Amino acid sequence: MFAVFAIGFFACPLDTVVFGHIGDRFGRRPALLVSVVVVGAATALIGCLLTHDPRRTWRGFFSCCSDWFRALR
Repeated sequence: MFAVFAIGFFACPLDTVVFGHIGDRFGRRPALLVSVVVVGAATALIGCLLTHDPRRTWRGFFSCCSDWFRALR
């Protein structure tokens, strides 16, 4: 549970590196488009994880990954 919060906290500095590079290289509009698509896909993944899954083995991993992608905004 705490890994989700830690990933969100440490992903914010990486946001500046990734989207700063995209913004400098291609412009602000593609950087904003990539940011919105990534956050939307991560939010949809979180919505899919809340359903009943009898295996439940990958839920924690995908939750951490989707939170990391949502932190890149």
